[in-house]
Amino acid sequence: MFPEDPHVLDMSNRGLKRLEKRDGVGIEKLFLDHNELSKLDNIDCFLDVQKLSASHNQITRMYSLARLSQLSSIDLSNNLITCIEALKDLKYLVSVNLSNNRIKSLQSIQYSTTLVYLDLSGNLIPSLIDLTSLTRLKVSFLSHLSSLESFSIGGNPCVNMTGGVVPYVINWCLGLRVLDDFVVTQRESLKAEWLYSQGKGRCFHLGDHLVLVEYLSQVCPLTGADQGHAQGYVSQTV
Repeated sequence: MFPEDPHVLDMSNRGLKRLEKRDGVGIEKLFLDHNELSKLDNIDCFLDVQKLSASHNQITRMYSLARLSQLSSIDLSNNLITCIEALKDLKYLVSVNLSNNRIKSLQSIQYSTTLVYLDLSGNLIPSLIDLTSLTRLKVSFLSHLSSLESFSIGGNPCVNMTGGVVPYVINWCLGLRVLDDFVVTQRESLKAEWLYSQGKGRCFHLGDHLVLVEYLSQVCPLTGADQGHAQGYVSQTV
C-alpha cells in the first residue's frame, strides 16, 4: 500500500454540492469530478494548485479561478459554463479542456499564450469570429497562441464540412499538430504555409464567408486525401 501523496486531493464522486473552506496549502492537484457543484466557491483556499479537474458537475461560471495563479491544467468539461473570463488572468496554462459546456464567446482565450492543448468541442460557439476580441478576423486569435499544438472545436454550431478550411485554420497557428482529434498531415501543413506566405490566408474579414469559401475551393480544393479531416469542419469561418 503506497502512502497518499500529500500534494494531491481527490474529492471526486462524493455528491458535493458546495466546496467548503479548508486548509489547501501545498495541494498541487485537485480533483472534484462527478459531483453536484454549481459554483467553485472557496476554491481560493487552494492557491498552490497547478492541476484542477472538476468535470461532470453543474458549474456555470469560472471567474473564481482567477486567483489560482499557478494553474497549468484545467479540465472543466461537461459542465454548464457560459463565460470563461478567468482565463485572462492565468498566465501558465498549458492544457484547457472546456468541452461540452454552453460557451458562446471566447474573448479571453487569446491571453493564454502558453497553451499547448485546447478543447472547445461541444459548445455553443456560433461563429469563429467569437474567438477573438483583438481583430475582426475569425481565427486570428490563434496567431497569439504560439505554443498551441492541439485544438478542438467540433460539435459547435459553426462546424460543418468545407474544403480548404483546415489549412486556413492552420495558417493562423502553424504549430498546430492536432485539429479536432486528427493529426495534421504534411499536405495540410504545406497548404497552410503557402496560404500564410504567398496566398491570402489572413486577408479575409467579417462578412467575407462566401468569398473565402470560393477562394479556398480554388487554391485548396478538397481531394480524396483530405476527406477524413475535412468531415465535420468549419462552415462559418467568416
